[in-house]
Amino acid sequence: MENPDTPPTKIAKLISHAGITFEVFRPEELPGIPIFGEPRQRRNNSSSDSNNKKRKADEEEEGWEKRRRTTIECELFDRVFIGLETQACNEGERLPRLPDWLNAVREDQWDTRAPGVFLVQPSLEDFRTRFVEMMGVLEAIGVEMGVVKIKIPEGWNDSPPIPSPESDSAPPDLELYTMTQRLPLHPSSKSNLAPIYHVTSSTKHTISASRWRDIIRIPTRPAAALSEIKMCFRGRQWNNILTGIPRDGPTHYSSDNDITDDLRSYLSLSDPKLTSLPGNVLHDNITAVTGIHTPYLYIGQAYTMFALHTEDYNALSLNYQHSGAPKSWRVCSPRSFTALEDFIAASIPNTRNCSQFVRHQSIYLPRETLEKAGVRSTLVRQFPGEMVITWPLAYHQGWNEGVNVNEACGYGNERWRELFPERVRRVKEGRGAGGGVYRACSGRCVGREEPVRLVYGGEE
Repeated sequence: MENPDTPPTKIAKLISHAGITFEVFRPEELPGIPIFGEPRQRRNNSSSDSNNKKRKADEEEEGWEKRRRTTIECELFDRVFIGLETQACNEGERLPRLPDWLNAVREDQWDTRAPGVFLVQPSLEDFRTRFVEMMGVLEAIGVEMGVVKIKIPEGWNDSPPIPSPESDSAPPDLELYTMTQRLPLHPSSKSNLAPIYHVTSSTKHTISASRWRDIIRIPTRPAAALSEIKMCFRGRQWNNILTGIPRDGPTHYSSDNDITDDLRSYLSLSDPKLTSLPGNVLHDNITAVTGIHTPYLYIGQAYTMFALHTEDYNALSLNYQHSGAPKSWRVCSPRSFTALEDFIAASIPNTRNCSQFVRHQSIYLPRETLEKAGVRSTLVRQFPGEMVITWPLAYHQGWNEGVNVNEACGYGNERWRELFPERVRRVKEGRGAGGGVYRACSGRCVGREEPVRLVYGGEE
């Protein structure tokens, strides 16, 4: 007996052409083929709703991005030189004249010999009493170049805390976050002339501070400068790519360690009093955020690096070097931030899901790549006793030329507060023209960490 569930036998018409025989069926004999005149099947409502939500979110994000760029152009870049006496500098750039009391010199970039970062060397008295004035004078240079170096005057730092008699060895709980790093090419890197590197870090683990103390104390002879080309080349060696371990061994980097008095005492670190510098309105925030309101400690070995990023809330950053080999920075001009973001969004597919998408990529862009993207950058070498200051919208990245010890924290002046957190608050209250210029990570982003949110008095 014939099974009623068995579909009827399809009768095919045979057609031969050029020695090939084809089977031809009528449309109604094939399952799933729409017949002319039949009503179209409705799409799944949940899928349609999801697509509509995504399209609406994309349109909203695009509109916010346009308002953000227009606001920054009008309220920051167009106003920075108002009332200042400027002078022509490198390749047509115009920068303000700095007062004599800053004892400013402009260093050369050691890879191209082009004019580079300004190093200011105030006296101890001027540094102590005129710091807010100094930051105001340096504002225009920071907006143009994104970076300034300050030589901390002798006598400013406080001595390391006196260790207790029993602290000759590290206490059991005195440990430092540590990770290993590599620098392979990013999967989306397509051009040898403009490579994109992926800063790959292992999961952080803790090790005893005594191990790092022993490394720091080892006398080192002055080494040849570790160039950007050499640093990147090491990450592309076949042995590194195949095994995950560089030929001359892994490099270790200790980052994001909250500095305590015990840690300063144990590592014999003086206190540059970064959080005590006047004019820092970040401290008006209702709650403190470690690493922003309090300093973080960083200990690096040769070839360790930090990926391209800007600070949370586009704040300024204060970065002091205690000891060791130079730390090299590549800092992009704030005026180039749109060109940089557009280049990364075009080079790495499906990345622009939130306003912090650049930092989520964990990438390094060498000078030739930045030049191709139309981004102006400055190579800075930082030495012990110097403080590097980065400005809002200045994307920066870098590497360590050898073992060194650094600490950093955030800084915000009144101009920063007016443009970033205050504007965010006014827009939320419906009182802001234009739009907010900063957004923390949203639900669409791929970041794994909780976004930093600054809350000032009067905000919810």
